[in-house]
Amino acid sequence: MAPGTSAWVRAAALALAVTVMPLAPTGTPTAHAADCPDVEFVFARGTNEPPGLGRVGEALSSLLAGQLGGRKLGLYAVNYPATYDFRAAADGASDATNHIAVT
Repeated sequence: MAPGTSAWVRAAALALAVTVMPLAPTGTPTAHAADCPDVEFVFARGTNEPPGLGRVGEALSSLLAGQLGGRKLGLYAVNYPATYDFRAAADGASDATNHIAVT
């Protein structure tokens, strides 16, 4: 990652989370399936990070988990080549879309 990019990525991820969370419908029935989390966190790691949530995703998911008041948090690391070949980012968009569609 280029110098200064890490702070930018954190700010962007936090802004996205803060923007999207209020869009969640209130009064929606809670799922009762044993394997179904109350909240699903989908995150794409940073460029050149190993597979998983990455540093920012791990930090953000920890912060989010602390705000859920005991609700179950599901984590999904987007499967894509986190390389400088930014055309491959479409692979990640497809993977995230497919995961969300079946969740």
